Amino acid sequence: MAEISEQLLIAEVERRLTNKYAQLPPDRISSAIQNANARFEQSPIRDFVPLLVERRAHAELAGAGQLKILPIPSDKDRRPLDKRSLPRAIRPRHRGV
Repeated sequence: MAEISEQLLIAEVERRLTNKYAQLPPDRISSAIQNANARFEQSPIRDFVPLLVERRAHAELAGAGQLKILPIPSDKDRRPLDKRSLPRAIRPRHRGV
C-alpha cells in the first residue's frame, strides 16, 4: 500500500472542512486547522494526527458556526433603562453630597 503524506491528508481535511463550513471565511478554517495541528507537533506517533486535527478543527469551527449576529435595534425600539431591573451589584450608586 502506498504511503500518503501527512501534508496531503491535512490538505484533504482542509478541503472537507471548507466545504462543510462554507459560511465561514477560508482563513478561519485554515487557522483552526493550523492551531489543531500545532497541538500535535511534538507527537512521536503521527498515524492519527490528521484524524485528530480534523476532529479538533471541526469542534472549534462548529462553535464558531453557531454564533449569530443580532441586529442592532433602532432608536425607536430602545427603551430607557430601568435601573431597578439591574442586579444590585451593578446598579449605579449615587453618593450624597
